[in-house]
Amino acid sequence: MRLLIATCFVFLASSSAAPNGDSRIMGGNLATNGQFKFAVGIQFEGSIGSPTYCTGTLITPDVVLTAAHCAKYQYSAKVYLGDVNFLSPNAEEITSTDFTVHEDFLTTPLQNDLAIIRLPHPVQTSATIQPLSVMKETVNADDDVTTIGFGATSSSNWLLNYADLQVTSDNTCQTIYGSQYVLFEQFCLNNPNFECLVGGDSGGPTTNQAGTELYGVNSYSTAGGCMFGSAGVDTAVGDYKAWLDQKVGVGNLNWV
Repeated sequence: MRLLIATCFVFLASSSAAPNGDSRIMGGNLATNGQFKFAVGIQFEGSIGSPTYCTGTLITPDVVLTAAHCAKYQYSAKVYLGDVNFLSPNAEEITSTDFTVHEDFLTTPLQNDLAIIRLPHPVQTSATIQPLSVMKETVNADDDVTTIGFGATSSSNWLLNYADLQVTSDNTCQTIYGSQYVLFEQFCLNNPNFECLVGGDSGGPTTNQAGTELYGVNSYSTAGGCMFGSAGVDTAVGDYKAWLDQKVGVGNLNWV
């Protein structure tokens, strides 16, 4: 059995300081402003005493989708929108205390790893802020995808990075994770170029390479997430259509 690492920062280090230089998409590319209008940075505050840094996706003007293991036990979240550096003064900051963690979320193994954050007011869409459509179908092995996440490239800068990857087969993922991998609820991303998700990227979106449809939410990887033969695991949002419609409201999401 391999050690699983949930890729929000607080799971990777015991320090309460800002994420270190390894807390980013390794081997990826720096995004430009407006490239991924739906990507948001999140700083959670909760009962453990240390901030938790994650990524999320704006799926309606007032709802952000992220990972349950980010939001569990938290009481407040600062959501940053509209800039590839979410600590930039140009980023829009909104504080929310309204979370919904999936009722059947499990940590061992990680299952149903979804949560929503309701913003206190709808954001104004712009050239750098726009909700993302959600794909209701299941991804297939060898589909080309883009995975996106904020990460600390220094102690004071959180930058949005992305990597173009492929979905790997369920058989490959089961070989890596065994019974910890949940068929139909999760999918795996391979790393042929040693591009992978690590700390700070939890809850971040995986989309089609055009960046127009949400496929998954980053959940976990192995401790050696960038090693050859490893794979990151996403929660497949299309398999949670009923849950999302119930929580967000039927007709409020743009399913494609």
